[in-house]
Amino acid sequence: MNKKALLLQFSFLLVISIAAIIIYSPSINASYFSDDFLYKFHDTKINLKSVFSVHHHYAYRPVEMFFLAVLQHASSENTWPIHFTNLFLHLLFSASIMIWMRKQGFSRFSSTLAFAIMALSQANSHAVSSLDTFSQITSSLFGYMAIILFVNFIKTQTRFKYLLYISSLLLTIIAIFCKESAMFIIPSVFMISILYLIKYRCTRPETIVKIVVSCAPFLFVAVSFMILRKQLNLPAAEIGPDRYNIGLGFNIVKNMAMTLTQAIQSHSSVNLYFDIVNNRWINVIITMLLPCVLAALSIWGVYLSKHRFFLYY
Repeated sequence: MNKKALLLQFSFLLVISIAAIIIYSPSINASYFSDDFLYKFHDTKINLKSVFSVHHHYAYRPVEMFFLAVLQHASSENTWPIHFTNLFLHLLFSASIMIWMRKQGFSRFSSTLAFAIMALSQANSHAVSSLDTFSQITSSLFGYMAIILFVNFIKTQTRFKYLLYISSLLLTIIAIFCKESAMFIIPSVFMISILYLIKYRCTRPETIVKIVVSCAPFLFVAVSFMILRKQLNLPAAEIGPDRYNIGLGFNIVKNMAMTLTQAIQSHSSVNLYFDIVNNRWINVIITMLLPCVLAALSIWGVYLSKHRFFLYY
């Protein structure tokens, strides 16, 4: 990359970052509201025991508890450090997506555009602006980094291969301790391994065994975490219609569709959620029409390009 192109890309990144800061600046001093009060730990002692034992009746998130407790001990009502950290991690996550795309061969324009969409999308407004969502941002950041490192592990043959693997496993543990939803890493690891075996037509038994064995520690982490939750008398995961339960059925398709399109919606996905549950289908159609068209064109473009394997890998 020549100096002129590098300077131009850096300028775009700077402008986009400043725009994100301006967009989220109204909430930088926002006070505690609603569920935020469940995440006030200013009276909790900060030590190893409290970090790994204090929890809510439904959630076990020691990383978030430690982070909030430290800041709230310094100033129980001063919220800007929490908001600033959320915004910084959000921009870091956006940048990591851009860097990953560049390493996969996408153009500077495409990767910078992805950074802009991620940094400025209204789909992320709730997570970035709230005081109880540090766990969401960090679990996503560390979770996707763990997946990317695992992909690099199974594809590379360098001497750093197992360093990538250990880093992926450690980031998985951190992500799960940030928020339970990071358990998505475990099925993702198995799915990536299966796709790898199919794509490269790996039929040798020793290769298959090696891939399966590499997935086993991730499953062990998941089982260990569930046992830990049980020891803390937290409710076990259940299947059913409750918002915190595991839902199996058409809602999976609905959630995937929302995930693919909410990045380019004209307003927050929270509004779209309430439009759906309240059967305001005219609003849903109007909101989803343009994003669906753009998403379809994007998928078709990826299919036609040299990066079409991203559709399933």
